[in-house]
Amino acid sequence: MFKKISATGVPLTRELAREWAAMTPLPGEREIRPARHEFLLAKVRNQTFGGPSWACGVERSTGKKYRLDGQHSSKMLQDLPPDVAFPKDLLVTIDTWEFDSLDQDASVMFNMYNHPKSVRSNQDAMGVYLAQAQETSDLDRSLSVKITSGIAEFEKTLDPKEAFLPQPRDRGLYFLGKKADVYTAFARWVATLEGLKNGGFLSRPAVVGEMLNHWLKDRSSAEEFWGLVLRENHPEVDHETRTLAETFRGWLAQRRYRGSQYKAKAATAWRHYLRERRAEEQEAREAAPARETTLAPPPAVSRGSESVNTL
Repeated sequence: MFKKISATGVPLTRELAREWAAMTPLPGEREIRPARHEFLLAKVRNQTFGGPSWACGVERSTGKKYRLDGQHSSKMLQDLPPDVAFPKDLLVTIDTWEFDSLDQDASVMFNMYNHPKSVRSNQDAMGVYLAQAQETSDLDRSLSVKITSGIAEFEKTLDPKEAFLPQPRDRGLYFLGKKADVYTAFARWVATLEGLKNGGFLSRPAVVGEMLNHWLKDRSSAEEFWGLVLRENHPEVDHETRTLAETFRGWLAQRRYRGSQYKAKAATAWRHYLRERRAEEQEAREAAPARETTLAPPPAVSRGSESVNTL
């Protein structure tokens, strides 16, 4: 049996954070999640950290105290970087429980905190991240989950030392981390495409990841290319953007194609599109001097101190 014996609010101090971080955890406590640590640290940096809620349990048979909740926040506060000040004038809420023994009550006590059936969805969690920055506060949560899933697909292609791959419910960190400006700008562009004919393509992380890959390499070309794909409105009926759209639409209906196939198909169409676009640009550059020569006035003929135009 177990019961709550106290609930108190006490001043949050560095000493208390160290004490809580060092407390013996309930056996089976989850491992530290770096993304959760970064999320809490960002709140301290942004001065939106309102104070943690911690819980401990005292085993009646031994009198030993165990940490039930507060692992991430206490260790984050204990290990703040030198350039981050410890938050001032905050309270920490501490719930203290009493239970008979670990053998009888440990699993029940564990499930009282962060149980999967009571945890918010990825979409709910996304709303918390979006609200932290003015640039993302108006983005649709459901679409943002799709976009950040695509960003994660792109990050997987980077050097492991550089890649940032938070858990799905923490992917909103892409809008708060060191690449926030880039990923926010990308998300705002993608948001303009959602209601188009083929907006359903955005449900495939591999497609969004490839869109980001192209967008980072050549923003204007990528916006034109993917705009044509999602609108499916190029005047040439056999254009690569129309062909790609038709292929993806068929694949989505069949639901048996892998992400790698979507990426490969998109990459091929993108390369062909870039070759054609650059060839057209080169032709335009070569034609420009010829037009200028044709339109130029004839040279003037000098007669003594006067200049006379041959026309």
